Amino acid sequence: MSDEAGSSARKETVTYEHWCKHPGCKKWGSLGFASGKEDPQWFCAEHQPEWKLNA
Repeated sequence: MSDEAGSSARKETVTYEHWCKHPGCKKWGSLGFASGKEDPQWFCAEHQPEWKLNA
């Protein structure tokens, strides 16, 4: 059985630009942090926050 029977054509690829959320920083935010269903906040490696564990 083929999985292709019900599939649709792929849409164009979209490039997302995530910039660091740290005030004044203009670097690429390659590290996303989110808690629960929140939208991720993006940070560069220099400004990444410590991950808050539910301990």
